Amino acid sequence: MCEVLDKVEARGRKEGVISVLISLVKDGILSISEAAKRADMSEDRINNNFIKKGIKSYLIRDIIFYI
Repeated sequence: MCEVLDKVEARGRKEGVISVLISLVKDGILSISEAAKRADMSEDRINNNFIKKGIKSYLIRDIIFYI
């Protein structure tokens, strides 16, 4: 039972970190590649997290905007 709770707690922490990183990317503080490195995941995977949260990205003149 304790192992299950540890896994749930770890997953919750990871999701919290991802949420903070997504906010930083959306605010233009971090690049998507830096956020992916900090989350220890690929850029595609972190982009999927954006999609799950309903955040759309637009590429205009080599700059990505998130809304």
